[in-house]
Amino acid sequence: MPKFRIFRHPILLLVLLLTLQSCTCMGIEIGSYFPGSSQGSAQGLPSGMNCSTVNLSSPRDSLPNGPVTVYWKPLAGAVNYKINIYSGNAIVKTWEAASPATNLQIDVSEAAIGGSNPFQLELLVFDANGNYCRDYVVINREGGPQAVVDATATPTATPFPSILAGNVSYCVPSRDYYYVNLPLSAGTDPDFVYNELIVTKSLSVKIGAGITSCVVNKGTIPVLTCTIPATTTFPAEVLVQYNGATVQTFSYDGYCPNEQENNDPPKEDPTPPPLD
Repeated sequence: MPKFRIFRHPILLLVLLLTLQSCTCMGIEIGSYFPGSSQGSAQGLPSGMNCSTVNLSSPRDSLPNGPVTVYWKPLAGAVNYKINIYSGNAIVKTWEAASPATNLQIDVSEAAIGGSNPFQLELLVFDANGNYCRDYVVINREGGPQAVVDATATPTATPFPSILAGNVSYCVPSRDYYYVNLPLSAGTDPDFVYNELIVTKSLSVKIGAGITSCVVNKGTIPVLTCTIPATTTFPAEVLVQYNGATVQTFSYDGYCPNEQENNDPPKEDPTPPPLD
């Protein structure tokens, strides 16, 4: 029987090459759900999603022994978000949320996922065709006494963090408006604040009774730069709300510090953000 040599059959060789190429699955490795390096990664797709912007915002430092709210940036083209917890190379727990959700409360207690450090917290963002982007972080559970979690208890919402430090670090009064800097509290991610304030508009900041307009300034010390009408009466209440619920308040007496107290200098063009 004569030997069959595929290289003498160019049509069959072409079919074989096309078949092998299709197994790269649009540039995503099949089975890439398994953990990678501790730095995390994002996978590129020609599906309309920009994987370079996928971001698991919080938590990134540690996990509690109990419930925690996971936050992420919304991704254009996404229809579903999946949160996985790994111990070693095995998934021990999975949660899902449909777009346009940008956060999800999960139970990462020892009773729910075990007690072996470190864990890997993974975010998968899926489009309508099942393609996905990925971000993750290798993370440990916080030390100290292990809390007892009642699995039958009704889940309660995790308190929203106080995003502002509670003071005004810089102020420029003028005839028509006040231009003020509100420093973010220590550990607050300015990208998270930008997402919730500007993109999803879930977060709002109001100073006094007039119209307040704020932008995020990611300077040496991140601040919210806000404008308020010059007719604002002081002391004025600074009110922070998330999804309509009040999460932080403090009083501002109208005093303008003479210097920025270690903040970056104001931009050359001090034109304030437009009032809504």
